[in-house]
Amino acid sequence: MAENDKKAEHGRETVIKNTLESQLFKDTIGSNFGKSNPQLIGGWGASGVGYAYQKVTGSEEFNKIRQDGYQAKMAEMAKYGVYGEASMPSNGDISLGVYKQIEAVQQEATLGELEKYCLSAGAKLDFNVPKELSKMKAGSLIQKAMTEKGFNINKLSNAEKDALGMYTVLKESFTRACVLGVADFYLELNAQGKEIAEKYTKKPEEKKPEKKK
Repeated sequence: MAENDKKAEHGRETVIKNTLESQLFKDTIGSNFGKSNPQLIGGWGASGVGYAYQKVTGSEEFNKIRQDGYQAKMAEMAKYGVYGEASMPSNGDISLGVYKQIEAVQQEATLGELEKYCLSAGAKLDFNVPKELSKMKAGSLIQKAMTEKGFNINKLSNAEKDALGMYTVLKESFTRACVLGVADFYLELNAQGKEIAEKYTKKPEEKKPEKKK
C-alpha cells in the first residue's frame, strides 16, 4: 500500500473510531430515539431517557456544537452580505446533525468494523459477521446499486445483498445499544438519591498542625 493510501486509510479508521466511540454521540442517538419511541422502552425506561436527554443537551460538548453552528451560519451570512442574526441551532438541529454524521460513518465502515463498534457500544450480538462479508462497506454497495432511475438491488451479487442486509442489522443493533445505554431504570432515581445524600456527606476535617516538641 502506497504511503498516501496508508495515511488515507488511517484517517478513515480514526474518523470511524472517534465517531462511533463518542459517548456524546451515542447518548444523543439513544436519548433521541427513546424520546421519539417511548412505547418501545416503557415508563421507567422513558424516565431514564428523559433525564439522559436533558443531561446531553445541557452538556458543554453539546452546547459547543451549538455555538460552532451559530458562528458558521453568521460567517456564511457575512460572506453574502446578509443583514441580521442567525438562528441559534435547536436541540433537534444538532441531534439531526449527529444522526447524519453517524450514518455517513457507518456506511464508510467495513462490516467487520461496524460489528466491533456495535459490541463495544453494548449490543448483544449472537452471531459473527462472516469473513466473506467483513470487508464490504454499505456505502460502496449502495453507490454500486444506484442507477439513473434510482436504487436497483439487482445490480448486486447475492453476497453483496447479504452484506446490505447485515449492515441493516448492525446499524439497528448499534441504535438499540445506544438506547439501552441511556434507558437506565435506575438513572433518575440514582441522580435524585445522590443529590439528597450529598447534603450529608461529611467534609474531611482539616488536619491540625502538629505541635513542635
